[in-house]
Amino acid sequence: MPLRVMKRKSTGALTISGTVAGQRVRRRAQSNTLALAREEAAALEAEMLRTEWHGPKSGAHSLADAMQSYLKAVPRGAATPGAPR
Repeated sequence: MPLRVMKRKSTGALTISGTVAGQRVRRRAQSNTLALAREEAAALEAEMLRTEWHGPKSGAHSLADAMQSYLKAVPRGAATPGAPR
C-alpha cells in the first residue's frame, strides 16, 4: 500500500501514513502544503523501498568513525597534535 497524505480533522495538520516494505509509517508532514507533503511521501517511500531492496547505504559512517580511521591510518611526527609520545 503506497503512502498517502491525509489531513487530520482535529488539527488540520497533514500526515503521511501507510505501509511500505512491511514497515508502518505514520508521521506529520514537514509542510502544510499538500503538494509538498505528497512529494515528501513519495521521497520517503522511494528511500524505504531502496533500503529494503539494496540494504542500508554502505557509505553511511559517523564523524567518529572517520576520525578513528584517520588516526589509525596516517603516520605522524612528534610535533603533530594527537601523535603518540
